[in-house]
Amino acid sequence: MKRTRTRSGLFSLFRKEKGVDLSKFSDVPNFLSLFARNSTRDYFGVYYDKSDWGIVHVADHREMPGKKTWTWGTDDNGNIWVDKLTDGGHQYVEFQGGRFETQMEHQFIAPHRVEHIIEHWFPVNNLGGAWDEATQDAALRISIQGSRAVVTANVNSRFNDAEFIVESGGVALRTERVKLDPAKTFSATVDLPAAAVTRPLTVTFTSKDGRELIKYRTDTPIDGNPDFKPATRPLPDPKISTSAEQAYVEGLAFDKKSKEREARAAYEESVETRSRLCARTYCSGPLILSKR
Repeated sequence: MKRTRTRSGLFSLFRKEKGVDLSKFSDVPNFLSLFARNSTRDYFGVYYDKSDWGIVHVADHREMPGKKTWTWGTDDNGNIWVDKLTDGGHQYVEFQGGRFETQMEHQFIAPHRVEHIIEHWFPVNNLGGAWDEATQDAALRISIQGSRAVVTANVNSRFNDAEFIVESGGVALRTERVKLDPAKTFSATVDLPAAAVTRPLTVTFTSKDGRELIKYRTDTPIDGNPDFKPATRPLPDPKISTSAEQAYVEGLAFDKKSKEREARAAYEESVETRSRLCARTYCSGPLILSKR
């Protein structure tokens, strides 16, 4: 598994399949969708290393857990679509954020229900590579180069007299007031004392009124989760032939994934099971009706 630091931010681990680095769309020969599972970060995105620019998506992961990247692939079939969908005929990657972890999942919207979601999209460039942290205000990258740390950042609003702090081991290595402009990439090189070279660094930008714009520590665990483990396919619950509720819940799950035949079969099983139980125990009340 590889921690993604290039084409798709840091939202997940990418597996090497048959020697192919799936974190780099340019290395993937066939069309491929990748979805993040159990991600607790509020951002993800795409960064083109050679062009040194990208796009960031930021949203509360509890409201928008869906994080997806898609590539047509670099083989002949993929190149056909690249020619059809781009002006220059160059390889590219699509990415999407959503209310659910995958685009195969849906939810029913009741009458008069209102969905309110806030998400932020903004471009970044000249960072020198993919960002390490992103918020609705900024994207930040820290590159350790021997005894120096190169800090680059993009913001999406002007912040005059912002505070820029670099710390290591509780000691401030640099503190200064800076002007942050969305039209310009912020860049600073910080010399590291010998004691700080092997320690984690913390970089913070704070607005003039004291609001934290972005903060990142270089030893932050993958996905911000110290107990992170690669996602595995969930195991189905043991089948209970006498459970009408289980059959109904299965039907509901199929329904939300647009699997209509499977949903109908599960709903009908639920109705039949409920009918058998009622006949045996003389229960009364409405039956669970099939949605289809």
